[in-house]
Amino acid sequence: MDFQEVRLLASKFMLMMFILIIGFFCARAADEADDFQPGYIITDEQDTLKGFISIKDHSYNTRICVFKERETSTAMDYFPGQIEGYGAGTRWYRSYVRKTKEGEEKMFLEAILRGKVSLYFWTDVFFIEHDHKVEELIEIHQEVNQSGRVYQISRPLFRGTLQSAMTDCNSIFHDISTSSLTRRSLVSLFEKYYQCTGVTATHTTSNTGGGKVRLGLALGAAYAELHSTANSDPNYTFLSDGPRPKSVSIIPSLWMEIWNPSISRNLRLKLGINYYNNSFTTTEVSGGRSYDFRLNAGVIEIPLQLKFSFTGKGMYASIGAAQSFIATFDDKLVISSYPGGAPITTATYLEPKGASQFVFSVGYERKFGDRLMFIEANTRFTSMAYGTDTITAGGQVLKGPNFDARIFSLSVGYPITRDKEP
Repeated sequence: MDFQEVRLLASKFMLMMFILIIGFFCARAADEADDFQPGYIITDEQDTLKGFISIKDHSYNTRICVFKERETSTAMDYFPGQIEGYGAGTRWYRSYVRKTKEGEEKMFLEAILRGKVSLYFWTDVFFIEHDHKVEELIEIHQEVNQSGRVYQISRPLFRGTLQSAMTDCNSIFHDISTSSLTRRSLVSLFEKYYQCTGVTATHTTSNTGGGKVRLGLALGAAYAELHSTANSDPNYTFLSDGPRPKSVSIIPSLWMEIWNPSISRNLRLKLGINYYNNSFTTTEVSGGRSYDFRLNAGVIEIPLQLKFSFTGKGMYASIGAAQSFIATFDDKLVISSYPGGAPITTATYLEPKGASQFVFSVGYERKFGDRLMFIEANTRFTSMAYGTDTITAGGQVLKGPNFDARIFSLSVGYPITRDKEP
């Protein structure tokens, strides 16, 4: 690899890093920017204090209420349990304590519809409020093993909760029995209920519409196995006849997810930049010759995948493609007589072509605080094309094979920005 190749690879890497870093700081600026709007807080003593409320994204406003009495006043922070709730415009958040196996979890629920029976949400969980009490809408997903076969079943307990709260409208029961635990289905159901009872409800305006962006880092390890094409020069048959050259490397990554909750909360577009180094070495002895093969390549990879999350399970799968930019650092095949060790032929590879890849991933996500971390397994099928040259006294030319790298990696990801999915 000459200086021009190194400079070209470095310039591509720096350009892609610059684009992602600019996107990261833009997202951080949007994430941290204050937006105070006229609003109010309701104290535990039911007193109303008017002032200005910081309105950002759902994740922020369900964790904290930042309040100013006047625009020039010092901001004061209120957390769930310290006040009854707060609002700005048509937006309303009420304090709630959720009981879990680990203890109590305090939060502000964001209202979707407010009426005789009100609808709230927090991240991907829905709640209703009626008769001065709050109830969570629950659907249980479980696996059942019957006669050696595993079945996935759902128990929509939320339908019973809704029926108990909407007993003053008999005609709504059929709609409840066909409803699903999604925002669209629940809003449609509540609107029918309000029409049935003749009660006027308040529709809240939330910032859940439009596109969302999530940025993060990942670090993983990759195992790669090198395969060569058939019908190449006989001097390369040892690569297919003997053990496959293998490589283990570390993969640092920057990634970005883009989605629109109003279209789908389960589908996201995922892209990023990965870097890894494949170092393949192998030595074989066959037919009185010793074959010393080395191929060290630095790879910048740009994957683009469609990610689908399975509701309520934390599992997801992604499928897509990647474009790779490859630069070799130490690549040659030395053929020597055996025994004796006198070199017969040295083949040095020329500039490699870019490689297109098929990428498939499965992973598991779990929320820690307001960060949705993940562990992900990836498999890649990469076709790498190389030219060859030969440096010998007799001028012999070897026709080298194209290579096919099978790569498996395991990564852990951490979001830099807070998860903004409603």
